[in-house]
Amino acid sequence: MWSVNANQKLLAKQIHIQADDGNVILNGYQGDKLQGSIKFGNITVKELDASVNLQTDEGKANLTLRQALKGQNRIQTKFGDVQVNFPKDPESLLLDLKSEYGEIKSDFSSVPSSDQDLRVFKGKIGQPTNHSPTLSIVTDNGDIVLKKLSAAR
Repeated sequence: MWSVNANQKLLAKQIHIQADDGNVILNGYQGDKLQGSIKFGNITVKELDASVNLQTDEGKANLTLRQALKGQNRIQTKFGDVQVNFPKDPESLLLDLKSEYGEIKSDFSSVPSSDQDLRVFKGKIGQPTNHSPTLSIVTDNGDIVLKKLSAAR
């Protein structure tokens, strides 16, 4: 097992990561798009300022946003939790969340948490427009967590 660990913030128009086995840890990325596919391993991105298209077969995805999401964003895991940490309430965000065998947990009042036995949620945070960013998260076996960083302090 190997891993990629970038201690410095990466600046690039696009980054594409593909791995069979190992973890990816980025301590900052600013650009247009971050794409990644890992068969066995976790993806952790801090200080994210880009749209994402990430998937893991067996592993967790943990993203901490630097600012609001932009564009279309998709995260998919087969076996692993997905957590997205927001620095503040998004002004506008369209959501499409699905966890086959897991729960949806959220710090946002517009997104019900799984204590209501929720496994699918399509909705919004804020006041979306035609140009609002989207966030699609699908996990076959894992939890989906939307966390407000200001709530954790």
